[in-house]
Amino acid sequence: SAAEPFPFAQDVPGASPRPSASGGAPLAAAPPAAPDEPWLTEPKKKGKQPKGKRPGGGRGAKPVLIGVAGLAIAAVVAAGGYVLFMGGDDESGGGGKGSAVLAGSVFAAAGSGNADGRDQRLSDVAALGTTVVTVGGESDSSGSRGQFLVSGDGARTFRSAPVKGVDGGEPAPDEVPQAVAGSDHGWVAVGSRPGGAVLWTSRDGRSWERLPDEAALPFGGGTRVTKVVAAGSGFLALGDSSRKGDFSDSVPAVWTSANGRAWQLRTGDQLALPIRKGQISLVTATGLGNTLLMEGIHAPEPNKPARFRKLWRSQDGGRTWTDSDVPAPKGTRGLMVGGGPAGFVAVREIKGEYGQAFTSRDGSSWRQAGKVRATGYQRIGAVVGDAQGFAAIVVRGRDVLVSRSANGARWQDAGSVPAQPGREVRAYALAGGQSVVVGSQNDAGDVNALLTVLGRTGAEVPVDLAKVPGAVHRDHTVSAVAAGGTRALAVGSA
Repeated sequence: SAAEPFPFAQDVPGASPRPSASGGAPLAAAPPAAPDEPWLTEPKKKGKQPKGKRPGGGRGAKPVLIGVAGLAIAAVVAAGGYVLFMGGDDESGGGGKGSAVLAGSVFAAAGSGNADGRDQRLSDVAALGTTVVTVGGESDSSGSRGQFLVSGDGARTFRSAPVKGVDGGEPAPDEVPQAVAGSDHGWVAVGSRPGGAVLWTSRDGRSWERLPDEAALPFGGGTRVTKVVAAGSGFLALGDSSRKGDFSDSVPAVWTSANGRAWQLRTGDQLALPIRKGQISLVTATGLGNTLLMEGIHAPEPNKPARFRKLWRSQDGGRTWTDSDVPAPKGTRGLMVGGGPAGFVAVREIKGEYGQAFTSRDGSSWRQAGKVRATGYQRIGAVVGDAQGFAAIVVRGRDVLVSRSANGARWQDAGSVPAQPGREVRAYALAGGQSVVVGSQNDAGDVNALLTVLGRTGAEVPVDLAKVPGAVHRDHTVSAVAAGGTRALAVGSA
């Protein structure tokens, strides 16, 4: 492999930094939860909830009673919404007839601003045929909720996928999926919650089930995940592990599973990589049939600047690995690998001017294919594939370009995502001839999910998440109520 002449943790407008020596962007701890309509809530009490739905659809909401000069006001959860009860006293001091109205009509939101008051981010996307699943979360100052958005028509339209909690009820707050993968044998998503990790599984990607906490234990305690891929009937996740917990002593980590429910963790020397000495940080992985390819950065002498891109191959679900040697022409730097039903593709940088593609059916032997060229070419940010071919994501100064090829020989521009201040591109996928790009866009403090779909010729397929039911919940919150004299006061945001 060729030496790395430049750092890969770069700030590139319009794109996420390439994974650094620490293993890339980890699954971060989830921000606090954002209930759908937390009109009146109290902190959830500790202790196990009874089986069945949690009070208030899992939000821990309780009735709040306020006395205001003979007027009793209470708000309770009812049928997924919040109801305000008002009961007056009669002349004898007894309780008179009360009335009940939807709290949303009492605490109306004035106007309709452009901002929705909450932040939405999409962190990963995976595709299988024409099924596309993208995951992320929505948050505000009071908390967050996880999101699964699914398309069954090759990313032309999306909907919110139903998610069942452990007890079969509503999903709990504060649990955000951040990496997803799917195969004919099922789908899996890995995410975070306060104090630990979370696992979800799905038969077809269109509805999801949250697994018990015990299933995610291998992902806790000083570990972080950067990517999940499917191969054969199983899954592989990669990242790193730290005994100190601050990742200053991080070592590579790989999780393997035959079904997405039971996982085994291997770290450091347990990976049995064909490396005699030095340090390894894992970058990405891809799978095809029973073959897995995993890419890493090897530092033979940790105190010296030399870094080498290495590629390893496994045919036993990630238990053992052998070298996969991609040719390195003169002037080579870097390596990015990806794949799909059409095979594997690897791209090396040549003198920073273009990308040289290599293809393989089995990840063992490689042949030279075509050149990925583009005006303003800087580097290859990612490589992905599907049954119809491959896509190389070309990072340029003004945008992120999608370059498509049916077999790796001839590459054509297939649209781009413009670089903008505050834009972060996180993941890519191919589905039914469409290119799917996800991330986030920060516009003056209001962060919105980025979901761009490009057709084979580069034309953008319009997708408006604001029109997808359940994808965006506008802030409409009463956070506190108080009474004094003949007046009651409610405060919140909208």
